[in-house]
Amino acid sequence: MTTPNVRALSVYFNDGSSLKFAFPVQADETNMAARIEEARAQNSLVIEAQGKLVWIPITSIHHMEVTPAPEKLPQSVIRGAKLIG
Repeated sequence: MTTPNVRALSVYFNDGSSLKFAFPVQADETNMAARIEEARAQNSLVIEAQGKLVWIPITSIHHMEVTPAPEKLPQSVIRGAKLIG
């Protein structure tokens, strides 16, 4: 569960395992799409958590979920969808 100033990130790996992070809304929330693209271009997702840097190769990620979704999203995002299966 999240509060308005907290995001939750679930990272699901190719091997079936997962990691879940909670973090405050970032100061530059309007650039979330650019940050995601930057992570893809660098082939890694890097998260600072509890004084540690967690480096995750993009190739090991099956999919990710961010809750709640940021208000500003790239034009290519399908909005208002419902998961039905």
